[in-house]
Amino acid sequence: MSNHPSQRHSYGLNRTWRSTLKIQFQFGRVLFALAGRRLTGNVSAKDKISMGAISDDSRVNTVRIEKWDEALRRQDVYRSLAVFRGQTNSKWDLTPSFIRELKRLEKTESWLSSEAYLIDEFRRRGHLYVETMPKKEDRLGHLILMQHHGAPTRLLDFTYSFYIACFFAFCAAQPDTESVVWVVDDAWLRLGSTKSTGSNNWNHALRGEQLAAQYRRGNEILNELHSKFKGGGGERNRLDSRVLMIEPEQQIERLGIQQGLFLMPVELNCSFLENLIGNCSEFDDSDPPDYRIPNKVITKLVFSKSARNTGFRELGKMNVSAESLFPGMDGFCRSLSHFVL
Repeated sequence: MSNHPSQRHSYGLNRTWRSTLKIQFQFGRVLFALAGRRLTGNVSAKDKISMGAISDDSRVNTVRIEKWDEALRRQDVYRSLAVFRGQTNSKWDLTPSFIRELKRLEKTESWLSSEAYLIDEFRRRGHLYVETMPKKEDRLGHLILMQHHGAPTRLLDFTYSFYIACFFAFCAAQPDTESVVWVVDDAWLRLGSTKSTGSNNWNHALRGEQLAAQYRRGNEILNELHSKFKGGGGERNRLDSRVLMIEPEQQIERLGIQQGLFLMPVELNCSFLENLIGNCSEFDDSDPPDYRIPNKVITKLVFSKSARNTGFRELGKMNVSAESLFPGMDGFCRSLSHFVL
C-alpha cells in the first residue's frame, strides 16, 4: 500500500457516466430508508445507539482563532503532522452520516441490520453505475465507495490538508455560526489505530504497512458483525472503542484531489469522539506520554466570523475552491455561488 492517497490508482469510472453519478447514487439514501422499514427482529439492548451527544469537550484542546494569521501560524506547526476535518458549525459533534440518519429516523436500535442490508444492496446494484467494484469480501471497500457517492455510512471524511479542511469549514457556513476545524495528531492516530488491530511491533513499521493492517482489521470487524447478524443474531461482544485510519486500496479521483482519508469508528454504541479517545488506551509507559492524554493529540479550532471570512477569501487566492476540489461541471457550478458571496 502506498504512503499517500494521491499515489494510488483509481476505480474504473466511465467518463460518460461520471457526470451523472451524483444523481444516480442517491439510491443509497433510498436503500437506507428501505433498511429501516424492512429489517425487524429482536435486537439486543446493548446494540441501541445512545441518542445523547457528547457536549463536554473538556478532554479536547479547544482553541479560538480570532484572526486568519493565527491559523496560518498553526498550519506552519501542523504541516504533515496531523489530519483535519472542517465543519461549518462549531457546535456540531463528530458524527458519521449513518448515525445522523439513524437518529433522524428513530431507528437507532437497528443499526447492525441496517448497515448489513445497505452494504449487501450496494454490492447487488452498485455495478450498474461503476465499471469496477471492490471484491465481494471487501466490505470496507464497498463502504468507502458508498461514502464517496453520498450513501450514509459509519465512515467520517478527513483530509491531510489543513487548507482543504478550512475550505469545507467555511464554504457553506451560516452567518450566525462559527466554523470549526478538528485536528488529530497523525502519528498518534496511525500508531494507536494499528496497535488496536492486535498485532505487535508496529512502532517501527512503515506507514503503508500500518495502514494496510488497519484496512484488514476494518474488514474483519464488518464481516464478523454482519455474518453474526445473518447467522441469526444473538448477543455480540461489545468491541473496544477505537477509531481506524482508513485509506482506500484503490484511489478515487476526487478523494485523491482532496487529499482525503476516512476514520472508522469501531463500536457504534458510543460516540465517534469516545471511539477516538479510546485510542489513547493503546499506549503505555514505553510510548510518548502525550499519547495517553486526549487533549494533547485532539484539537478543536473554533474560527471567529472575521477569521472565517478572511480565510475564505485567502483560500480562493490559493486556488482552494469548489472548482479545484470537485473536478468537472459540478465543481465549477458550485464555485459560481462563491463569486457572489
